[in-house]
Amino acid sequence: MRAVVERELTREDFDSAVREAKFEKLYLMYEEEGDEALHKTIREEIPADVVHRLLSKRMRELVEVLSRSRGESITRLASILGRSVPNVYRDLKFLEKYKLVRFEERGRERVPTLTLKRIVLSFG
Repeated sequence: MRAVVERELTREDFDSAVREAKFEKLYLMYEEEGDEALHKTIREEIPADVVHRLLSKRMRELVEVLSRSRGESITRLASILGRSVPNVYRDLKFLEKYKLVRFEERGRERVPTLTLKRIVLSFG
């Protein structure tokens, strides 16, 4: 099985672009467009165990809520999902590790934004 995600670019993608010559065009785009460049998408393969976790019931619910409600705090997301804040935070950190969520600072809060657009599974 091969799994490919399509996601929005993150600032970290542009930070790594500085270090790798093959991403020079990507970095120049970020310099010219600023945060607007973050709305461009990239496709990349992810491990099967990551896909397995993404397809779990709780993770699907979290991704669904994130896709519908922009700008909700972690506490509010936990309330909507009927889950504890630490458990939601743990799942968000997992998503962030694979750049499927990015966090934005809003005052003292860290607000998650879904960058995941699509997951494509191929067999054979």
